[in-house]
Amino acid sequence: MTQADLLGADPVPDVEAPTRRRKRPLAAVPYVIIGVYLLAAIIGPLLIDYDPVRTEVTERLLPPGSQTSTGTAWLGTDAVGRDMLAQIVYGARTSFIIGIAVVGVCGTVGVALGALAGYLRGLSDAVVSRLIDILMAFPGILLAIIIAGILGRGMHVVIIALSVGGWVGFARLSRSITMSTRERDWVDAARIMGVSKPATLTRHIVPFLAGSVIALATIELASAILAEAALSFLGLGLPPDVVSWGQSIANGREYLETAWWITVFPGIALTILVISIGLAGDRLTRRYTRKRD
Repeated sequence: MTQADLLGADPVPDVEAPTRRRKRPLAAVPYVIIGVYLLAAIIGPLLIDYDPVRTEVTERLLPPGSQTSTGTAWLGTDAVGRDMLAQIVYGARTSFIIGIAVVGVCGTVGVALGALAGYLRGLSDAVVSRLIDILMAFPGILLAIIIAGILGRGMHVVIIALSVGGWVGFARLSRSITMSTRERDWVDAARIMGVSKPATLTRHIVPFLAGSVIALATIELASAILAEAALSFLGLGLPPDVVSWGQSIANGREYLETAWWITVFPGIALTILVISIGLAGDRLTRRYTRKRD
C-alpha cells in the first residue's frame, strides 16, 4: 500500500520526470567541453613541446596531417612553420589564465564596492553609483583598447585593461541583492543583537551573494576570453612570444584562400569555448535566480 492510498488520494504521476531525465545529458555537455579545455590547458603544455618564437621556413603553410621534422602536424602549420595544434593548446592556457585573473580581480572589487554601497547607502552608494554610470558610458572593449594602447603589450596590461571596466557588472549585481537582503529578518536580528556593520555584511549578506556572483563570473569569464582574443587580434594584447588565439587568427588573415586552417581552427576553438561557458553561465544564472526568488 502506497502513501497515497493511506492518505486516501490518487497518486499524481510526475510527468516532468522523464523530461528532466532526458535533458540532463544535454545539460552536462557545456561542462564537459569546459573540462576538456581546462585539461588541455593544464596538461597539454606538459606533453607538447612548443617554442612560440621558433620558425621553420621549410615547413611553412603545411596542410593538416602533414609530416614535419618533429612529427605530424595534425592541424597544419602557419606562415612561419609553427604547429597549429600546439598553438591552440598553448592558447587555451593563455585564455584561461587571463580570463580567470580578470574575473578574480573584477569579482573582488565589484562585490566589495557593490555590497558596501547597497548596505551603507548614503554617500557610499552615491559615489559607487556615479562611478558605475561613468564607466557604463564607455564600451568595455573600447576602454580596454585605449588602456592597452597607452600601457603597451603584456599579459598584465591585458588583465588591467579588461579589469578597469569589468567590475561594474559585479558591483551592480551585488548592490541590487544587498539592498534587498539588508531588509531580511536575519539581518534585522543581527542589528538588534548588536552585531557590527562589517560583521553583518561579511557574515550575513556577502555569503548570500555567492550563488549569483558565481553565475555572473561564469558569463564574465567568456567575455574576458573573447575580449583578450579581440585585443590580440588587433595587435594590442599579448607580445609575440605569448601564444594567443587572437594572434593566431590574425596571422592567418592573409592566407584564408591558401591556408585556411591558420584562422579556422583557432576560431573554432575560441567559438566552442565561449559558447560552452556562456551556456553554463546561463544555466547557473537561472538556477540561482529561482533559488533567490
